[in-house]
Formats: sequence, C-alpha cells, structure tokens
Amino acid sequence: MNGIEGWIKNAAGIESLTRSQTEDARLISLWIVYDVLQNFRGNAYTLTEKKRLGNSNVHVISVRSKVFSHPFLLLIDATSHYVVGKIVQRPAGNEFFEMEETFSDFRKVDGVMIPFATTMRTGTSTIGEIRFHDVKINTEVPASIFVRPKN
Repeated sequence: MNGIEGWIKNAAGIESLTRSQTEDARLISLWIVYDVLQNFRGNAYTLTEKKRLGNSNVHVISVRSKVFSHPFLLLIDATSHYVVGKIVQRPAGNEFFEMEETFSDFRKVDGVMIPFATTMRTGTSTIGEIRFHDVKINTEVPASIFVRPKN
C-alpha cells in the first residue's frame, strides 16, 4: 500500500484492493493516527470521557476528520500521554461495527516511544495481533517499495 492505492500479493499474483478494502487497510493500521497528527488543523477534537483500559486511566478523545466518514476515538494514557488505542467504526454491509485497537509494549527507538504490539478486537473477540521485533526510524527506504509490483 502506498497510502492511496492498495494491493496484496498472494498465490494468484498481485491483486488490487477495492476502495473500501484500501480504506479498511488504512483503518487497521497506524495510518489513522499518523493522519491525525499530520493534519491536526483539519480535525475537530472533543474530550468525551475518562475511563479504564486495563490497568490504566485513559482520556477518550473523539476525532471528526475530513478524511474519514465517521468520527473515531483516540485513547490517550492519562499518565504517559501516549496514544494507547483507537476505536473506529468499520463498515459491514449497510451497518457499522466498532473495532478497537490497543497499542502496548512501548519502547524507545532513536528517542521516540513506539508501540511494539497492537491488538485488534471487536466486542469481546480478539481478531488479530501484530508484534514488531525491530523498528528503525528514518532509514533509507527504496521508493520501489511503494510501487505496485507486476504479476
């Protein structure tokens, strides 16, 4: 994914993602947090509540963005002030359901705190986990990595 166009590589070759699949990929990644932080002035923010998330107190911030059709929630740890989660509305046919991602295992990489673990849930079901073993910041990345491969 290059941030606009999405594709997957599987046994059949390279397949384009539909617009909604590409948007879903953006929503289940840290792109949404990056978009919010990079486009701070284009969003409306409301502190909606304070609640518990695991053993931590969090501030729940509702974000209404020009980029996404539904507002989403950012969960900010009351002590560390890290973004420790987000809740988005995901489409399912003509309806929407809530998907919550929580970020944990924060480690300092080149002076920046990075979550090395992400857990995705809907309701009480865990639907996915992502664990990073190594993160490098501002390394040389060839532009070709963002170009759709040919079949």
